[in-house]
Amino acid sequence: MDYRGKRILLYTASLAGGGAEKVFVNLAEAFGAMGLDVTLAVDRFTGDYCDQIDRTLLHLVDLHVPNTRAAVAPLRALYE
Repeated sequence: MDYRGKRILLYTASLAGGGAEKVFVNLAEAFGAMGLDVTLAVDRFTGDYCDQIDRTLLHLVDLHVPNTRAAVAPLRALYE
């Protein structure tokens, strides 16, 4: 299947060392390897997985917000 031109946005609060965060990184990289235009957005670019992301496969966006509630408007703006 041809995924070129298809976009996907994944969001998580941080890239701290939990299992869910690792799943988000793995999913983002796998989707990117499939040819999707992937954006991984986080409230704050902090955590154990920050240095492990292959940025050739995805776009990483630091929203610079204090919490998930504050992330809604910046997330919407990413795809307007």
